[in-house]
Order: sequence, then structure tokens, then C-alpha cells
Amino acid sequence: MYSESVEPEALPDARSPLLPRKKSSARPGSAQSELSTSQVYSDGLPQSGDQPETATGRNLHYLLYISHFLSTWNSRLFEFGAILFVTSIYTGTLLPTSAYALIRTAAAILFSPTIGKYIDSGNRLQVVRLSIELRIIVLGVVTLLACLEKLGSVMNTVAVERDWVSILSYVPADWAF
Repeated sequence: MYSESVEPEALPDARSPLLPRKKSSARPGSAQSELSTSQVYSDGLPQSGDQPETATGRNLHYLLYISHFLSTWNSRLFEFGAILFVTSIYTGTLLPTSAYALIRTAAAILFSPTIGKYIDSGNRLQVVRLSIELRIIVLGVVTLLACLEKLGSVMNTVAVERDWVSILSYVPADWAF
């Protein structure tokens, strides 16, 4: 395959959906066009007569499907878990849960066109890497906020329950047993 000293971004892969779409500049009948007769575009979209010819081509498709499935599963599980988390904090009302869902949907509606333009103008591999890095950062921030929430909960519990035992077990001196 490729030597380990070459960066993956530098290697052309006509079947990769992560590269920007561009036409092949090879002339028909040339040696370069013989190597890529079924690979007219470099974005991996199926063209007429474009079939995976090797086991690695088929494996790449399966890996792409698995990656998409796991990414979708992660998104849906987060959505479900976040709603359960908000509902467990604010019991008795669905107003915070509804506000969370409304704000999240409004953000998706407002910022999706900008993100779409960025995806269309950039290198897909860099876009995917950026999205993974952003998810890691968001997970770190959410974890930090969860730690702060737990510390606030402990502070509230200690402040309220600290003196309960002494107050509930207090026996005035004039009480005689």
C-alpha cells in the first residue's frame, strides 16, 4: 500500500467521499485514464459503471456504513438522554424540557445553512475531523458542567441537611424523662 511517511490527506483516493468533488483531467485513452475509467469524480458518488473492484473497496463501504450508523446512534442516544436528564432535574413540569428542545431545534434551523456552506467549500476530511474535535470539546464542557451541577447539589444538600440531626435530636433542658 502506501508508505507510512506520507500523510493520508496527500494521497488521492477517488472513492473517498471526504474529498472535494472534481473532474478527472485525464484524456481518454491515456495511461492515467486507463487507471481511473470508472472514477470520473473524486467524491465517491456512484457513477455509471462504478463498481467496487477490490475487497478493500467493499470494506470501505461497510466501514462508511458502520461509521454512519454509530454516529447516528450517538446523536439519537444523546437526544434521548438529554431529555431524560432535564426531566429528572425538573420533575413535575415539562416546561424546561420543551424549552430545551425548542432552543436546540431553533439553533439547528438557524445555523444549518452556514454549516452546509462550510461543508461544501471545505475539504471533507478536515470537516469531519473538525466535527469530531468539536464533539470531544462539547463532551468535555458537558462533563465539566455536570461536575459543577453535582458540586452545587452537594452544597445544597449539606447546607440544608447539616443541622438536621442536631436540631431534630435537641432535647430542651426542662424536658425530663
